[in-house]
Amino acid sequence: MIYKFTNKAKKVIEISNDISIELGHNYIGTEHILYGLVKEGEGIAAKVLLNKGITPEKIVKKIEEIVGKGNEIEETLGFTPRTKRILENAFLETKKIGSNFIGTEHLLLAILKESDCLAVKIILELNVEIPKIHNEIAKVVNEEEIDNDINKKLSNPPTPKILEKIAKASNGVTTYSELMDICGYLDIPSRKTIKKQIYDSNKIEIINHNFSDDEIKIIEDYLLSDSSEPDNNQKFNRFEKLLYSLEEDKKNFLL
Repeated sequence: MIYKFTNKAKKVIEISNDISIELGHNYIGTEHILYGLVKEGEGIAAKVLLNKGITPEKIVKKIEEIVGKGNEIEETLGFTPRTKRILENAFLETKKIGSNFIGTEHLLLAILKESDCLAVKIILELNVEIPKIHNEIAKVVNEEEIDNDINKKLSNPPTPKILEKIAKASNGVTTYSELMDICGYLDIPSRKTIKKQIYDSNKIEIINHNFSDDEIKIIEDYLLSDSSEPDNNQKFNRFEKLLYSLEEDKKNFLL
């Protein structure tokens, strides 16, 4: 079966093949995959294993102790039957979450299922308990999802004019990150308080600018909205529609 790998997982396989050749092993075993997962350095599996003190150097040392080291060879014969089963199980892990690509975390989870394989033996000999690896995977995956969510929000920020308007109202904010915090695109505890202060500082000016009660309500809802509220997107959409419909003098005031 032909499997689809993420770029990081592809790199893991390449590294696994390289270390097999370097150690003079004519096969790619679970121990080589484990080495590849850590050596790759950027994937979820690497973060999990490194967080637990499992380094490429420690793995190579254990492989040499258990299997030995031969002269460097030109190429391997490919995956062992056990490693092929791990690839299949990694693929099944991806299907559980509706993905078609095998990531480094799926390879690691598949290895952990093979409790009597050499990779697991090495992990245990490095004094790391398997349940702790599972817990660390859950933790790192959650952190990755949060980072991805923040990056997604940052990829579609409010217009620069709106940011400038909010910056002026917030007294001395100068960095883009601070602006994003104020706009609610990053989840910080004080965000809603800051937004309320911004609204309060502009409330009289907004009223004096002859906005209707309905328009003020839309502006208020937008400035005081919280990203955790179910109707947050609706409030933002109403505010955007209001901008398009306003007369130029009112629009310029908000922008």
